[in-house]
Order: sequence, then structure tokens, then C-alpha cells
Amino acid sequence: MRKLFQSWAITAAVVFALSVPALAQDPVKVAPEMHKVLVDTNGVRMYIATFEPGSVISTHYHPFHVVYVLQGGELTITDEKGKVTKMAAKEGDAFPGAETVHITKNTGATTVKALVVEVAGKK
Repeated sequence: MRKLFQSWAITAAVVFALSVPALAQDPVKVAPEMHKVLVDTNGVRMYIATFEPGSVISTHYHPFHVVYVLQGGELTITDEKGKVTKMAAKEGDAFPGAETVHITKNTGATTVKALVVEVAGKK
């Protein structure tokens, strides 16, 4: 009985470990060199994300967020289901983003900078 419980516990731990990281990775921790946190208080975090040409932020998670483009360029975003979205971000563009898990790559020739405001617990 004890071995059965240990086997179950190990299996549950492995499944949990494999499923949670993809959902819980913080972009600031995944790519700290690409992010400068300006404010992080009371469930609101504001940071500047900088994407040099060719740079990639591996799988990461955002709660509800708003993006304001400071420097435009071309980005490719791949969501957790594999859907690819190409985006031509222009300086001054602003858009809300739902809670999401994705990969972001700068596929253009220019550096892209964005001000990102995340609101924890908001969907």
C-alpha cells in the first residue's frame, strides 16, 4: 500500500511539474535582460519590454495586461496552442491583452520597446 501511495505521489508531482511551469513563467524572470520593472505594487506591475532584432522570450505567462508601443517593429507571437500571430506594432499603438501564455519573437530589423501594465487577478 505504501509503495502504491509513493508511486501515485511521484506521478502526481511529475504531472504537476510538467503542467504548471508553462502557465506560471513570469516574463521578467524568463528574460530579465529584456525587461525593466518600473512599478510592482498592489497587484499592478508596469515594465518596459525591449526586443532586439531576432530576440525571443520563451514560453511565458501574462495576467490581463495593457501594452503601449514605445518603439515599433515586427513581432511574431505563438500561443500555447501553436497559433502564430504576426504583428506590425507601430509607435503609439495601445491594446489590451487577455490572460495568456505565449512565446514572443522580434522578427523585424528594428528594436521594439513596449510599456506593459499587468493587473494580477484580472481576466
